[in-house]
Amino acid sequence: LAADGCNIVVNSFSDTADDQAVTDAIAKHHGVKTVYIKADMSKPAECRALVAKAAESFGSVDILVNNAGIQHVAPVEEFPIEKWDA
Repeated sequence: LAADGCNIVVNSFSDTADDQAVTDAIAKHHGVKTVYIKADMSKPAECRALVAKAAESFGSVDILVNNAGIQHVAPVEEFPIEKWDA
C-alpha cells in the first residue's frame, strides 16, 4: 500500500523501538506519511481510539487491513468460549 502512495498507520501492542523503526522505514522507503499507534486489539476501546487517532492524523481512514489475531488450537467442540470472545 505504501508503494502505491498510501499513508500508513502501524499498530502493535508491544510498543518497542522496532515498532517505530518499521514505521520510520516505511516512510523513508516509500515517501509516505506514517504514524505508529500503540493499541491492544483485544480491547474495544483501544481499537476505537486507534481509528480515531488514524483519522486525526490523516483526515480519514480509507483502507483497513485487519491482521490481528491470536492462536488457540482445539477441536471446535472443545474450544473455550473465552477464546472465541478474545
